[in-house]
Amino acid sequence: MRKGVTALLLFAFALAANTVAVTAAPPPIQITPPGQISIVTINARQHRTLGIKRFQAMFELSKALRDRPTAFDGGPQRATMPPDVIVVSEITPSNAEIFERQLRQRFDQADYRIVGATDTKAFVIADTFELQSVSHAVWEDECANQRVLRDQPGVRRYQQVRLKELDTGTDFTVAAIHLAKNYTFTGERDCHLRNIQKIRGQLEREQGPVLIAGDFNKRSVEVERECDPEEASSPLQWWSELVTPSNGRAYVDAIKFWHLQHRTTMSEEWTHEQKSERTLCTGFSGRARTRIDYIFVGDAVVAGAHTDHPGWAGPQPGTRNKGVYKYSDHRFVWARVVLTGPSKPNPPTSNPGPGGIVSLSWGATDGAGAYVLFRAIGRQPYSILTQLPGDTFTFEDRTAVHGKRHRYAIAAVGSNGGQGQESRGTFVLVDAFGPRIIATRPHSGATGVQRRLRIVVYYDERVEPASVTPDTIALFTSRGRRISGVVSQLRGDILAFDPSERLDKRKVYAVQVQAVADAIGNFGRGYSFQFTTGRR
Repeated sequence: MRKGVTALLLFAFALAANTVAVTAAPPPIQITPPGQISIVTINARQHRTLGIKRFQAMFELSKALRDRPTAFDGGPQRATMPPDVIVVSEITPSNAEIFERQLRQRFDQADYRIVGATDTKAFVIADTFELQSVSHAVWEDECANQRVLRDQPGVRRYQQVRLKELDTGTDFTVAAIHLAKNYTFTGERDCHLRNIQKIRGQLEREQGPVLIAGDFNKRSVEVERECDPEEASSPLQWWSELVTPSNGRAYVDAIKFWHLQHRTTMSEEWTHEQKSERTLCTGFSGRARTRIDYIFVGDAVVAGAHTDHPGWAGPQPGTRNKGVYKYSDHRFVWARVVLTGPSKPNPPTSNPGPGGIVSLSWGATDGAGAYVLFRAIGRQPYSILTQLPGDTFTFEDRTAVHGKRHRYAIAAVGSNGGQGQESRGTFVLVDAFGPRIIATRPHSGATGVQRRLRIVVYYDERVEPASVTPDTIALFTSRGRRISGVVSQLRGDILAFDPSERLDKRKVYAVQVQAVADAIGNFGRGYSFQFTTGRR
């Protein structure tokens, strides 16, 4: 298997910005670990695209998926996590096959194939290097099969696909949904809610984790986004039916759950922009933006979730990035989900020591057969530092980089190889060197120095007082006689020496400064210099 505990992992510690500059080189590839999957839902809006144009559309769609602008790594550097599962709607079977082939070209480490049915409103594409299709089932819309809808003639179908994550052998179910935008043509106004109830009923008997993904064509709260960007108003009944049911399996709205857990803003998590302007709830005219595409997760842990900006839209509604193909008016919705694995550990404790050694420790996690320790240096993304047995709770990082801020996190691995959610990060500034002398007064080689003087030594960091002795700064004549005096610490990073006698005229004197230490025990280097006194 190409996936494993040694694979690089993207973290969901902070959400990156939703805008992206077009760059020539694609971001690096990083892989989901065993027991976890990355899922994305796409409204392709390519169900009527025909002829040669559809090849361009599928190329641009797959390219946007490859060059997705945000990452789960807690830093600004971009990286791509190839989705294990793609739920795509508004696409014909033939266009889906073109898209499938384009995906295999974009992600040479994946083998994407359509799994499940192709006569439904949403298709499921899975990376068969990672997942095995077990079974699928199709059901009909509660209302759209009774009368022909304007946007979809004939019967409207949805599907559920059971998949097996091959690294751990864990089964899970993905439901691919694309509810109608408007059911008023059926004469039955409760169709949306009835379909949510039917979705729940279809999936209630499924064993193991269940993921529901797609275009629900409804916002989750009563107040429109422009007047409620954080979605703090009362939830609509359909949304509550999934997340707070009176009985049966409860689901979490991956995007909202993640943001609430991390106290980050929901304001940029919109997924759809209207084609034309209208009067908004604010009273101004503009193109409404709303969140109508979702990933709901049941019986699994959301390790990260966000809405990707495909690159075509600008910060203001109705704007576009010049030269970027607008393949859809929807944005991608992503989630990284822990299917199986131990619980999330507490962050490791980090203590910097002399020589740049960082001592790390952590508590035991139930069910952990091993631990994976991650490190990020400076502004780089996380990578695996080491894997340790389940009975080990300490580690010394002896390869840290001086002067760089390091982030450390840890994840527990279960007996089946499933890796649980990663801990929050621990931050530490690594210091491998002791105080360095950056200036002296008088300076080295100075002439005409006053005979009554104070010798001052300046360092690049604070000096630990306990490392300063009466011999730290010593003054000698050219014949080697030591001049007595007093060493003092004027400031954290400044030492001084006051000679006890007036120096002779026009004589060369030598100063020797011994190495001193910083607060964590790093000793710097000694230093020596000479100066010549003047007539006075």
